Amino acid sequence: MSVCSLRALIVSTHCWCADIAACALAAGGSSGWQAPEQLIARGGGPARQTRAMDVFSLGCVLYHCLTAGQHPFGENYERDTNILRGKPSLRLLQEHPEALNLVAAMLGKSPRSRPSMLAVLGHPMWWTNEQRLQFLVDVSDR
Repeated sequence: MSVCSLRALIVSTHCWCADIAACALAAGGSSGWQAPEQLIARGGGPARQTRAMDVFSLGCVLYHCLTAGQHPFGENYERDTNILRGKPSLRLLQEHPEALNLVAAMLGKSPRSRPSMLAVLGHPMWWTNEQRLQFLVDVSDR
């Protein structure tokens, strides 16, 4: 999947997730793909679907896409525990610093530490080579 098609998927997902976040009153989602606060809510705590939860889940999906099907929190039986502990394994992204930076931020344990969707879409991971070059030129001219 190219970065452009993945970006289109994320833009589409963002619009859909934003609609859900605006009207959902309970934590939803599939085990192993939920944000820590959703897992805590499954035990009876209150939870309102938020965009930060969507960003977390999208971070899991993005890692899954970039690593040919791997999950950032391990195998099925250990995912929820690792999510609650805030222990992702992002080693498969070590050679891709922009992707590593973005996914790590999206998988932040605290909802407040996760980037907004606007920040996700503007992240350097999505930049073209021309944008990267222009950034370097701009920074070097200071």
